[in-house]
Amino acid sequence: MIGRMKIHNCFDSHVHWLPTGRNHSQLSLRDLRSLKDLSQLQVHPDHFRGEWLTGFGWDQNLWTEGDFPTRFDLDIYFKDHPVAFSRVDGHALWLNTRALVKIGLLNSDGKATTLSQESILGGEVLKDAQGNPSGVLVDQATQKVWTQLPEFSPKQVRSHLKEGARVFNQAGFTHIRDMFCSSLQWEQACALFDAQELTLAVEQFFGHPSPEHFESLLELAIKARSETRDLLRIGGIKTFVDGALGSEGAWLSQPYAHHSKEEAHCGAALLDEERLLEIMIKTWENNFDLALHVIGDQAADFAVKVANRVWSQGLVGRLHLEHAQMLSPQTIQNMKRKNIVCHMQPSHFLSDQSWLLQKVGNLYSYCFPWFELQKSGVPIFLGSDSPVESPSVSKHFESFKAAEATGILAPQWDVSMISKPDMSWTPNTFTEYEEGVIKKVVFQQREVV
Repeated sequence: MIGRMKIHNCFDSHVHWLPTGRNHSQLSLRDLRSLKDLSQLQVHPDHFRGEWLTGFGWDQNLWTEGDFPTRFDLDIYFKDHPVAFSRVDGHALWLNTRALVKIGLLNSDGKATTLSQESILGGEVLKDAQGNPSGVLVDQATQKVWTQLPEFSPKQVRSHLKEGARVFNQAGFTHIRDMFCSSLQWEQACALFDAQELTLAVEQFFGHPSPEHFESLLELAIKARSETRDLLRIGGIKTFVDGALGSEGAWLSQPYAHHSKEEAHCGAALLDEERLLEIMIKTWENNFDLALHVIGDQAADFAVKVANRVWSQGLVGRLHLEHAQMLSPQTIQNMKRKNIVCHMQPSHFLSDQSWLLQKVGNLYSYCFPWFELQKSGVPIFLGSDSPVESPSVSKHFESFKAAEATGILAPQWDVSMISKPDMSWTPNTFTEYEEGVIKKVVFQQREVV
């Protein structure tokens, strides 16, 4: 419990700023507990991007059916337009038949196209018993949809960023570390600052789900570095090593435990060693930090080993491990006294606890190793992954308590895990709590909550 506390520069270390602001205007799928609940969705014009109906937040692990949904489940309720519903972790899309035809994975007769049979590095088109796309795309396969959706206008992007700032302020945060940014988002973030409408200090990373976009991200980061505003600092580049546990794209050292021998798999790597080496070297040569999405234990071990290979050649650079949700003792040992920072989301435990052991089996002892990292001297910052989870300092404590009840030791509490340490960046900025309730949020002497 927070109790009475004053936190300077209250910091959410891993967020998606633009989607957080957009989340309040899109179709929410978080309350689905059965496929039948689709009939209760209230669809509004704002939920469309062009002809596409979009939504966010479904989690098949919470449903009575318990399995990945199919296109036919959506077709019952949505036949007249393509539908793309994003899973709560953002790593899978659920499509109806019309959408699969639209992106070329199905013919108009409902049969698989040649395109649907092509292998996708770091992604998968799930198939039904007949070998046709079932309606779910995982990780890199989702790019077949995202590239077809209409772009948001500059006015919409600016509105979403402003709403996102309000959400973080209301949750007590004055500082965020944003993990995605396009050129349009950067332009509108700068415009917010110039209009004196920005109520957050933002450490900006430039990321994209596909490593193929690294060069364009690096170019954008270099350009942005020459245009920075006082409240917008450039952190570096972010890319993905694996996917998420809930959609079974996280890269594990052993097969997911609940599958039959015929269905056994370990998730997937989204890039190979040579590509990661290239990304590390170019990022660090340009004096940016590198953030890597690693959730599975094999993904984290791979990332640390490649980084150690680069460091051994004398190139200095900081590595941020995003999520670091599963780490083996040997990986943690290899991280000690290295230029590595971990950004962890305690509230993911609350969301994952009902199915985590079933999925990872005897790798469960590797999960949420915040205590072991702290004991080894590896720096930890805490975040929410908003809008995947709601931003909240109180949920950190709630998560630690719940995890301890299952044998996962909590770290020793240190306010530095939720504070941006550079007090000169935003003087006179703090959040006051009383018995866990936010009483005041002050940003550069201005009370914003």
